[in-house]
Amino acid sequence: MVLTKQYDRHAPEKVFGIIGSGNANNIALLPSNTKSTSRRIFVPACESVLLWDLKTHSQINTFVDEITSSTVLKKKIREEAIIVSVSPNGKHLAVGYQTGMIKIFSITQNETTVNFHGHKSTITTLTFTQDSATLISGSKDTDIIAWDLITEAGLYRLRGHKAPITKVIIMTSQSVLISSSKDMTIKFWDMSIQHCFHTIVTHRTEVWSIALAHDRYLITGCSDNELRFFALRSTTTDEDDSFMFPPRKDEKTSEDQVPLHVQSIGSLVRKSKQRVSSLNVDNDSRILACHVS
Repeated sequence: MVLTKQYDRHAPEKVFGIIGSGNANNIALLPSNTKSTSRRIFVPACESVLLWDLKTHSQINTFVDEITSSTVLKKKIREEAIIVSVSPNGKHLAVGYQTGMIKIFSITQNETTVNFHGHKSTITTLTFTQDSATLISGSKDTDIIAWDLITEAGLYRLRGHKAPITKVIIMTSQSVLISSSKDMTIKFWDMSIQHCFHTIVTHRTEVWSIALAHDRYLITGCSDNELRFFALRSTTTDEDDSFMFPPRKDEKTSEDQVPLHVQSIGSLVRKSKQRVSSLNVDNDSRILACHVS
């Protein structure tokens, strides 16, 4: 007697394609001050960037980089998108690629407006200034570059880190740029004179992400399970912060030489032992989101 077993027949019904690529390390939200009535996000997907509508769960648009010619391999290749950033005015989309190139897309016209060449390795972080006129980029080549979107040229290059840049953020209250790196340091840069005026060297592992709360507190995330908090005191205000910053007799730097002072105020131990991938603070600085790898 032969026993047979019947199986249900399954056939594919829908193909969704690529939602996001594994090498990409972020997504970008379209600012709420734009004409769009729904929340939309930009997601790197291989050589393209996809625009998704969170309300309808549908893909709206695709931003594709142009096919470039490789002089080394003598054949046409496509560059993989790694990181994206949207300008505060919602008009420009900056895309960093694995080859070190940065492309600026017009969101309304869906076309490339300018290409920036200055990095030698993968772009790891991008951020716009509040006026949407300047783009700051960080790369695995350890350099930080400021780009002018109006003149379509580089403004200056910041060097000082010994390992790949992991995050750059800009303070809204003053012209200070903060950068983190795998060299276990965090640097504070005065953007007006392109000078590093302070370096945090207390971390024992690679610093993977940083976040600001009200421009008064800096939160850092590393490869360990500890989130560290630092208080930032501006030297241009007259606020009474003697409790947070007690007088120090060994202070050698006069306040008129640096735009702010930095002091460690504590730490928070996470339950997860996985390294931090990104830190984000909401607009009211009441909620801290920690994404781990």
